[in-house]
Amino acid sequence: MGVRRLVIDIALQRIRLLWRMSVDAVREGKFDLAREYIDEALRLVKRFRLEKPLFLRRWVCSNCLLPLVPGLTARVRLEPHGKDTRIVITCLICGYIHRLQVRRGRCGTKTD
Repeated sequence: MGVRRLVIDIALQRIRLLWRMSVDAVREGKFDLAREYIDEALRLVKRFRLEKPLFLRRWVCSNCLLPLVPGLTARVRLEPHGKDTRIVITCLICGYIHRLQVRRGRCGTKTD
């Protein structure tokens, strides 16, 4: 295992730890501390030129940088959209709406 892979692995572990700490801070009501943790995690992503992990893309509000905890800082709903379904996540702090496309069937196959 090369040095670069080892450094990336440690950085990703640190990012996940910062995200978990920010979720705990939100549950305790410390929103400013949670923002600092998320900001530090995003700085690590930029510093090591990493692709933003899926949990940061989906479960952090891109507007106010708070972790989206369902029932506390986020409302999660399913919305029909043609043949597909959307997951609509609304940030309860700033009102920003995240929409995620969910497919019913596999790509390239018909569903009857």
